[in-house]
Amino acid sequence: GMGGYVSGPGGIAAKLMGKRLLIHEQNAVAGATNKILAKFADRVFEAFPNTFAQNEKVIHTGNPLREEIVAIAKGKQGSGSAASTSTSTSDAPLQILVLGGSQGAAAINAAIPEMLARWGSDNPPKTYHQSGSTTFDETRKLYQSLSIEISNDNRLVPFIDDMASAYRWADLVVCRSGASTVCELAAVGLPSVLIPYPYHSDNQQKANAEWLSDNGAALLIQQADLTIDLLLKTLKDLDDVRSRLRTMAERASSIAVRDASERIATECLESDHV
Repeated sequence: GMGGYVSGPGGIAAKLMGKRLLIHEQNAVAGATNKILAKFADRVFEAFPNTFAQNEKVIHTGNPLREEIVAIAKGKQGSGSAASTSTSTSDAPLQILVLGGSQGAAAINAAIPEMLARWGSDNPPKTYHQSGSTTFDETRKLYQSLSIEISNDNRLVPFIDDMASAYRWADLVVCRSGASTVCELAAVGLPSVLIPYPYHSDNQQKANAEWLSDNGAALLIQQADLTIDLLLKTLKDLDDVRSRLRTMAERASSIAVRDASERIATECLESDHV
């Protein structure tokens, strides 16, 4: 079971039929279904450490990652490095990947153009902004109203199909902190500024983000605290001291789990022979 609501009746049926039950929780805070199933599951896989009370059946596996994401860290494609070369020199424009989410994150989409408008002419960054398809037109109009030209230096797209290439291009990522995104950032070794979605009752995205921020791999800004001035200062400070970006990237990479699929598959196969 992967934690969705359909896992509830399936997990209970497994228990009633004497079948072995293995569950996986993708977030740093367990959802309602997994909280219940964890009480009688044979194996409890957690993507983030210490999501569940630790005992012999709880295993930290990480979240499964797409092969092209894992390949960045393994160096099987391109340069093998997620970060672009601009972090190595302070006079190259900072390259910021902005992920507004597939459905659009209004607060991030609104803040980025305003931030760019206030940056000034002193070595402005390059941006690659995924706005989400539902908010693309609105975000484009905001860029236009601020006289920010959408170009190769400031790209705006509804959706990014090739995330591996986007990660390779980026020096820094500004985004929400969904479980998959957070684990991908760690896997490819990218520093980030995380703005968790604030409306989950369990604050799961905040907990996900803290895994990176508490380990020095990311900066966390609560949406309630997000202002253009704060975002601008945060990004300019990182731009001014590129060594901080490299340190954050190293710390992200050091805590990554890149073989979650293999760990989970191995446990499933071993459980089948118990």
